Amino acid sequence: MTLSISILGSLVIESGDCRLGKVPKKARALLAFLASQAGQPVTRERLADLLWPYQGSEQARHSLRNCLLELRKALGRNTDPHLLADFATCRIQDAIVDLDAFERLARSQHGADLQSAAELYRGEFLADFDINSEPFQEWLAAQRDRTLAIVCDVLQRLSAKQNAAGEHEAAIQSGRRLVMLDSLSEFGQRALIRAYAQAGRRGEALRQYKSCAETLKRELGVAPDVETQLLANEISRSNGAREHTLPGPATEDLDATARAGTSDRSGARRTPSRGEGTPQGSATPRWPCLLPNIAVAVAPVRNLTGDPDQQYLVEAFTEDLVTDLLRHGRGLSLKPLGDDRGAPDSSNRVLERGYDYIVTGSAKQAHPACCG
Repeated sequence: MTLSISILGSLVIESGDCRLGKVPKKARALLAFLASQAGQPVTRERLADLLWPYQGSEQARHSLRNCLLELRKALGRNTDPHLLADFATCRIQDAIVDLDAFERLARSQHGADLQSAAELYRGEFLADFDINSEPFQEWLAAQRDRTLAIVCDVLQRLSAKQNAAGEHEAAIQSGRRLVMLDSLSEFGQRALIRAYAQAGRRGEALRQYKSCAETLKRELGVAPDVETQLLANEISRSNGAREHTLPGPATEDLDATARAGTSDRSGARRTPSRGEGTPQGSATPRWPCLLPNIAVAVAPVRNLTGDPDQQYLVEAFTEDLVTDLLRHGRGLSLKPLGDDRGAPDSSNRVLERGYDYIVTGSAKQAHPACCG
């Protein structure tokens, strides 16, 4: 009789046409672990340590034997060929396991296979499953992270293929699911933003960027990375133009996160937060904002006090100026300028570099402090 085990989502065990419900929790954990091993045998010592870590060795092996008996009883005699246990090892064979098909389909380059893989992911690996065993919980957490990373990669590639094929609404649905699974991953956010834009839904693309920026600020205290900002900038300037104006997702894969420098758990690269600064000449904007439309350069405020010890006050004034501009000018794209911008022809040179405006000024301490 066929044994089917689904572990992507809540655990579902089916023997023939019958779904098994009343299976002891440790027996369910044992079956799920064995099912995840792709038919490979697992030593009894490993299973005993995994499920009964707080018992002595002999007692743990005794508990494992009892658990196997309970599992055989729950599965029924017709499933005996699927659960193999000898003196040293245990394994599941010839069972239909959704994880096996999911991993195989996820490696495919065909859109139909990627769609099937995405459909197999019903939810978090062994969703809502919990037993009193630290080793098992550690293994469970690692499996949840691994399968989440796989489905996110699948949905990202699927969305890109759907966009390329002109299936923009399908690409939006894939992007939405990707963001729902991991809202902090900027790979997923960019996939959805790009799908909206290429479907001609420019306003929704920019609203998604705003939502992304607000989520990152609220949850992590950071701004979107430069690639996300550039994508939003292209869309905001496109005036309805479509695919040919948008940066492509060619470099957006899971391996790219290893090359991205600082990253969060989702692989999303981060722009340094305000006050961290960036090296002169870096392409990363220090003062990002939402939906940039007007490029504004902020030159260093000149210190008129003549006292180097008062420089921190001038820098603090600059910080406040930029903060106020960002707060009240959501259409501005702010860029800090280096100290060499004080030359007489600096304004012309700045405007030649593509900035629409340059903010300059000076400051000195008085009673009260004033600026000029």
